[in-house]
Amino acid sequence: MAERKLEIEYKLFKKKSHLAAFIIGIILYGLVYLTYAINRPTMIGGLSLPFLYSLVLWAAIIVLVIVSAARIWR
Repeated sequence: MAERKLEIEYKLFKKKSHLAAFIIGIILYGLVYLTYAINRPTMIGGLSLPFLYSLVLWAAIIVLVIVSAARIWR
């Protein structure tokens, strides 16, 4: 079992750039979350501005993860 987990992690972060992109994505997501938690912005279409930004960023991160996974596992 332990060997299989290490194999998956190795494939996922085979290149240092993949690991760096993952860490940068986590940091960006955390910053957007903090922006949403701290600020009290005006509303756009019933959604607060940071929440709207976080939805857009979340969608971009999901697309990035899917594209990265597709490239890694080709």
